[in-house]
Amino acid sequence: VKTGCPLSSLLSLLGINPIVDLFILISDGPNLSMTRVCADDFGSALRALKVVKRQASIFRVCAKVSGLHLKPVNCVLVFSGVVLTKSIVSAIRIWLQKHIPQFTSFKIQSSGKYLGWHLGRDSVRLSFEAPLAKYQARVLEVVQGKAPIAASIIRYNQRCIPCISYVSQFAY
Repeated sequence: VKTGCPLSSLLSLLGINPIVDLFILISDGPNLSMTRVCADDFGSALRALKVVKRQASIFRVCAKVSGLHLKPVNCVLVFSGVVLTKSIVSAIRIWLQKHIPQFTSFKIQSSGKYLGWHLGRDSVRLSFEAPLAKYQARVLEVVQGKAPIAASIIRYNQRCIPCISYVSQFAY
């Protein structure tokens, strides 16, 4: 199906919905995780590392049935309940190698980005850091432009406010 074809969204839903149903049945339903899906982005908060085994089985079945495969370069395991040391990361990798070898190349981090927002340790600072830096740079740009006040206000509203409005939608 070509991009932009009216059937593409319908076919995408038909392909993704059974996967979402499996997550609800096998992982979320028994209260082992809380999974959120947006298009082809999956994010799960897990009660324990062993829940990844259940989720791996879902992805394994889905890969065989639908041809949808995880791209390890895009996969991140975020651990927020513990300070990640080299020894803890090593222990996690050993566990993954033993139980889910196909996940051993996943990134292991204390925070990660999901749909443009950081999750995990220090997520608030990380999430606001880039938009606030962009806002500051644009304010400086308006000031250095030395335009008349009316033109500066228009420029500020066009260039600076969108940075803050993007951030403010996540603040509540």
